[in-house]
Amino acid sequence: MNDLKENNDRNITNSIVSDVITIATVGDIILTVDFIEKMESHPECLELINILKHLLVVGNYEGTIIDPDDFESYPDALSGFGWLATEPSAVEGLTSLGLKMLSRANNHATDWGREGMYMTNAYLEEEGFVHAGTGDSRLASREPCYYSENDIDYSLISWTTEITADSTASNSLFSVEARPGVSSLHRHTYIRVGSNAYNLVKQVAAATGVSPSIGELEINGYKLINIANSVVELDYGLSPDQIVIENKLDQIDVEEIKEGIQEARANSDFVIAAQHHHGLYNNTTNVDNDIQEFCREVIDEGVDLIFGHGPHRLRGIEIYKGKPIFYSLGNFFFTDNTQQFLTWDEWERYLWRVLNNHLPSSERIDLDPYQTSVEDFLEWKRLMVFPSDLNFKSVIAISIFNRIGNKNILSFILLIPIELFFEEVNGTKEWRGIPRVADAETADKILEYLQNASNEFNTDIDIISLNIRNKPRKVGLIFQDDRSDIRDSALELIKDLFK
Repeated sequence: MNDLKENNDRNITNSIVSDVITIATVGDIILTVDFIEKMESHPECLELINILKHLLVVGNYEGTIIDPDDFESYPDALSGFGWLATEPSAVEGLTSLGLKMLSRANNHATDWGREGMYMTNAYLEEEGFVHAGTGDSRLASREPCYYSENDIDYSLISWTTEITADSTASNSLFSVEARPGVSSLHRHTYIRVGSNAYNLVKQVAAATGVSPSIGELEINGYKLINIANSVVELDYGLSPDQIVIENKLDQIDVEEIKEGIQEARANSDFVIAAQHHHGLYNNTTNVDNDIQEFCREVIDEGVDLIFGHGPHRLRGIEIYKGKPIFYSLGNFFFTDNTQQFLTWDEWERYLWRVLNNHLPSSERIDLDPYQTSVEDFLEWKRLMVFPSDLNFKSVIAISIFNRIGNKNILSFILLIPIELFFEEVNGTKEWRGIPRVADAETADKILEYLQNASNEFNTDIDIISLNIRNKPRKVGLIFQDDRSDIRDSALELIKDLFK
């Protein structure tokens, strides 16, 4: 009886599937150098090009594209932690990797000011990309971008929780002009504390001067301390030393993002959402509860797929109501070590001086651009911030949907592990941060890491061993329905991509 029902379901499904939708999503694209000739000369990189070039690939472009001969502005005083920039020629190869839609809302979008943001968008458009997440105003930054392929209309909406003090866009008001910038999702930290903890916070605030303009407020018997983007409230119901921390998403931002999703839903067949989020620590797989809840809310609003990025390493995968949430796809390109443009601010960053002073003398460097080479400084900086090879391991997530009527039904997800040349090649670091298909041993470790990160979401990732052109390969598969015909389709796709 079960076999008969399965066959009937299969026949019904096959009769009403109008299209198969294939979406490949990748993580952060931090690009500082030309790469395409290198990739075409390396077998595993060329294999990756051949896998992606015929797919619709969506990623997060994080950085600025500037022509130094034509750029008449200057780096912003505040960066997203480093003034990431590259020359236009570096991005010309991205189309060879199937990339067509790019999110732009992230903490590096305005590293080189609004002029840099606009120049980047112009170069991306010149290469044929559509992009979302930045704009002339807050309203414009919320707008989706659109791309059509094989009679399917796709939309992309982009937002970031990671912002600098002046990167967020704003709307005009009466005679005040709008401010260009990124689509921001502000998070407000609300801290309730007992009496002892409150007095300690008050002392620290006073000693550090973190809130000199506001300080302590007392309203209707409630005592509050405003510190940056956080509110600390004395709660008499807590024990003296107790501290309760809550992150709350800004409801104005939430509603505006949802309005953008509704617009995308009304004007496209398939809605993709890009979320840039670090969390408290980059080096953890933990996903903040408010972010999880918001991702589920936007799927309820009409999003078909969410791909996250920001922490520069993988985080778990959740399937919510049949829709994938990739909380972080790590890095796709991470050529931070070969930046072409460095500012004085970067060399003089106070954090570097503090860290340098705490190192053994043999590991210290002279933080002076006239005494230390750019290459040595960037390698030292990487060791301070991104010493782990986990920042150079990721996956490409290829999601397969069946379009049934006006609904997009997830069939399965193929995860192709990639490795970004963490180790030196022929004694040089020039390859570091450029992606290639991971060998079987490395792929196995990447997929096991992702399995563990996805356990809390009850997502099962099957690790599949294959032999392709006499070369062992390992990929991951996530099935919505473990029917044999779907497994067969997944294996056929793998063979087709790797042929």
